[in-house]
Amino acid sequence: MDAPIIIFVLFIFGITNALIANSKHINPFLWFFCAGLFGTLMILILPSAKAVQKDKKKYENRQTIGNTVGFIIVGIEVVFLISYFAFFQFIWK
Repeated sequence: MDAPIIIFVLFIFGITNALIANSKHINPFLWFFCAGLFGTLMILILPSAKAVQKDKKKYENRQTIGNTVGFIIVGIEVVFLISYFAFFQFIWK
């Protein structure tokens, strides 16, 4: 698959994740970088902070959980991308 197609598909997943996260009152900028099917499935599974907006403690707790999960997924993706490029740039040659 060509790189521009992959980048376009990941961009679409990123926009989708950001829109879903925004509707759930979770950090959309963070979830934009959780591009891919795994990120989309995770954001769909996470509970909405918006649903408990009146209870401040539960609202903040759900936001924290959503943002923490997003941060972990971004970290895994960064490690994966570094490993992927290191393998194909240095070892595969």
